[in-house]
Amino acid sequence: MAISGLVAGQSGLNVTIRYTFGLVGGLWAALVLLRTSKSEKAAHLYFIYAAVFMALYAFAAGAIVPPSSFFPASVFNQTVFQSIIGVPIQLVRGILALFLAGAIWQSLQKTRQSVYLKADPNNRTFFGLQFTLSLAIVVLAGWLVVDYF
Repeated sequence: MAISGLVAGQSGLNVTIRYTFGLVGGLWAALVLLRTSKSEKAAHLYFIYAAVFMALYAFAAGAIVPPSSFFPASVFNQTVFQSIIGVPIQLVRGILALFLAGAIWQSLQKTRQSVYLKADPNNRTFFGLQFTLSLAIVVLAGWLVVDYF
């Protein structure tokens, strides 16, 4: 199915690949995250968040595509989205990707904490603090490199 867009040129191929892999594959990934939420008790809520953000990202990346000569890309595409909403879809995708990464990160941290606390109830770690400090150091280092080198 993805290769069928080749008849509309390279842009058509891009669109059909997005429909096939971006939309369908992203929705399957969201379903997997949702099913995982049922088996992961410690991080149940974060897996649900990840599933929602993955489904939204799949729609943003797989349904809102570059303009092409065939339906639905000729009617609903990135240009139409930006004219209606006033924001480029790439910005929306970036924000959704950040939220998705955050939800997956939190689910990993909650799962790790539950495993560590089962092994040693007195073992309290500061995963969130470590991550925040690491991220702050990376951002600060990037800012310094860009401004001074």
